Amino acid sequence: MSTDSIKVLKNKVFDKSKWMQLPRDVVIGHGVLDHLPAICEDLHLGDSVLIISGMNTMQLAGEKVRSLLATCCRTKVLIAEEITPEAIKGAECAGADCDFLIGIGGGRVIDTAKIASYNIDRPFISVPTAASHDGIASARASVPTAEGTASLEAQPPIPIAADTGPAST
Repeated sequence: MSTDSIKVLKNKVFDKSKWMQLPRDVVIGHGVLDHLPAICEDLHLGDSVLIISGMNTMQLAGEKVRSLLATCCRTKVLIAEEITPEAIKGAECAGADCDFLIGIGGGRVIDTAKIASYNIDRPFISVPTAASHDGIASARASVPTAEGTASLEAQPPIPIAADTGPAST
């Protein structure tokens, strides 16, 4: 499987300079999810959001995020269990009419949200549920292919909201 169909909007331009985008806000601690409406308002992200998560993570953290953001945003949910060109295209289609995207979960979900937000030129919030990878903050995403894993340029998150509290809070 080739990654050619995944990256469609931004073409590489030869330049001797390097532009690096980093997260603007990194919020870490117990109860951080409760601050997501204020984070979104502070960053002026808009009033409609696509939440991308896995099935289990949606039950553990995603439903809380959805209910918190429903007070200030129109919310849509997309369950993405794997990272494939089809899953990425589905996220792009679902997010096309949203102002921003949120990826809640581990590497596959975060990378799916990151690539989709890059391709549709929307800001992205990283809500990691596993700190075991650097994808929560990077501008790269890993996509499995028939030839191995491809590392693609993607959208770095505007903020990272990493809640270290128990899942039941």
